[in-house]
Amino acid sequence: MQHKYLLLFILIFFIACFSEADQSTENPDQDIAEAVVELPPLDEEYDESGFKWGFISKAGYLVIGYQFDDARNFKEGLAVVRKKARWGIIDKKGKFILKPTYKSLWTISDGLLRAENFERKQGFIDDTGTEIIPLQYESAKNFSDGLAVIETENGFGFIDKGGNLVIKDTLQKAWSFKGGYARIQYNELQGLVNKNGKIVIKPSYDRVYDISNELFRVKKADSYHYLTLQGQLAFSGTFSSASDFHEERAAVRKDDQWGLIDKGGKWIIDPTFESLEYAGHGRWKILKNNFYGYADKDGEIVIPIKYELLYSFVDGKAAYQKDGLWGFIDLNGREITPAQFGLAWDFSEGLARAAFREGIGYINPKGMLIIEPAYRDARDFSEGLARVMSY
Repeated sequence: MQHKYLLLFILIFFIACFSEADQSTENPDQDIAEAVVELPPLDEEYDESGFKWGFISKAGYLVIGYQFDDARNFKEGLAVVRKKARWGIIDKKGKFILKPTYKSLWTISDGLLRAENFERKQGFIDDTGTEIIPLQYESAKNFSDGLAVIETENGFGFIDKGGNLVIKDTLQKAWSFKGGYARIQYNELQGLVNKNGKIVIKPSYDRVYDISNELFRVKKADSYHYLTLQGQLAFSGTFSSASDFHEERAAVRKDDQWGLIDKGGKWIIDPTFESLEYAGHGRWKILKNNFYGYADKDGEIVIPIKYELLYSFVDGKAAYQKDGLWGFIDLNGREITPAQFGLAWDFSEGLARAAFREGIGYINPKGMLIIEPAYRDARDFSEGLARVMSY
C-alpha cells in the first residue's frame, strides 16, 4: 500500500525544501555560511513559476485566484505576494494594497513590514505600503518587542518604530528581542542585553539562548547549563545537551541519554531515553529503541512507546506514523483517525493538511475530508484563508 504514495512523497518533499524559504521566519540556531557567488541580474532572480498560488476559504472555495509566483500566509489582514521578481501586498479580497515593487518583502510583524529594494538595502513600510523607516540598512530583522535589529557599515544595533537608534550599532552580531532580552555577540562570544541596552549576561559564552521560564540556557565549550535573570547559575550541574524550560521542565542529555529535570535541577525522568523533547500540552515526546511515545511532566508514560514518528500536540491533537502512514491521536493516546494518510500536518484553525494519492487536501478533527485533495501544494489556514497551488 505504501508504494502508491512514493511519487507524491518525492514531489511534496521537493516542494517543501525549495518553494518555502519563508522570508518572515528567522531561526537563531541556524548559521548560514556566506559564499562568493555570481549573482543574476536583479530582475531575473526569480523565474516566473509554471504553477501559481491562490487562496481558498474553509469551505474550499477559491476566493483569490491562481496568479502569484509565491505568497505568504495572511497576518493582520494582509499577505505578501510575488509576481515574477517583485513582491507586493494584498488584502483578503485579493486587492493590491501595494503593487509588486520590492525585491523582498516580509510578513507584517508588530505593525510593520520589512522590505528590501533592488539596491539591496532594507527598511520598513506600514500596512498601506508607505515607507516609514528608510531603506538604508545592510540588513534588518522584523520588529519584536517594539525593537528591530539593524545592520550598518559599523555593525549591528537596534532601532525603535520611529527609526531611532536606541542601542548603538557597534555589536558584532545581534538577534531579535524576546521576553525583554536579546542575544548579542562580541569577539565571537555571546551574551544578553535588555531593552535599555544594559548588558545582563556578559558576552562570555559560545551560545546564549532566549529566556524561557525565567531562565537562560547557555553553552560553553561542550557543556550546557542554566542561568537566572541575574546571570547566576540556577543550579549546579552541566549537561552535554539541553533544551529550554517548558512548564518548569527541561530535557537534558547526560552520558548520551536524555532525561527531564525541574527548575531546581532535580531529575523527574532519569536519563534513559534516546531523545526527549517538549510536545505541548504538558506532554514530552520520548524515543526508546527507535519508537516514540509521550510522557507527562511528572515522568509518567501516558502514551505507549510504539509509534514510528510523532508530532507535537496542537489544539490537543498530534500526528502519528504507523506502518508508513499517518493518523492523529489525542492527549490520552486515543487514535482519532487510523493511519491512512500519506503525510499529515498539524491542525490550524480547525483543519489539517493531509496527503492523498490525488494531492493535498484538508481534514477536520474527526479525520473527515473537508476540502478535496486537489492541490499540488498547500499551506495551513491563517485568518480563515489558506494558500494553495494548483496542478
